[in-house]
Amino acid sequence: MRAYSLSPSHLERSWLLYVIAVCNAGYGNYDGCRNHIRRAVNEARATGSHVWAINGLVFQAHAELKLNGKLDAKNSIKEAIELAQELKDETIIASLVVVSNSTPNQLNTKRKSNKIRHAEMRHRLQFFYYRGK
Repeated sequence: MRAYSLSPSHLERSWLLYVIAVCNAGYGNYDGCRNHIRRAVNEARATGSHVWAINGLVFQAHAELKLNGKLDAKNSIKEAIELAQELKDETIIASLVVVSNSTPNQLNTKRKSNKIRHAEMRHRLQFFYYRGK
């Protein structure tokens, strides 16, 4: 956290807190992730950076879903939609509306892990390699 206190701008603090939140999520500490991402969103709003605030709110919704805060996740997405409307970016708005209309079970489904994807890719590559000989 020493780097946080040394960072000169709100935008840099927002980025740093976002990275800390990603690290917390990587270790499965979604409570710490949510706390850091909230601080990152506040820093982004202080600079007027709607894009960083939207990224943070979407990531906050992800952390809240992991913590079974389904209503909190929906509220985070609604806040992100409001910020996207201020940006007047139809693509972001449409994407967030799709996420908002999804059920929490659809949003919280697990994807294949990287190990499984890499194993499948190795298997395909080996198949094509041996087939070519």
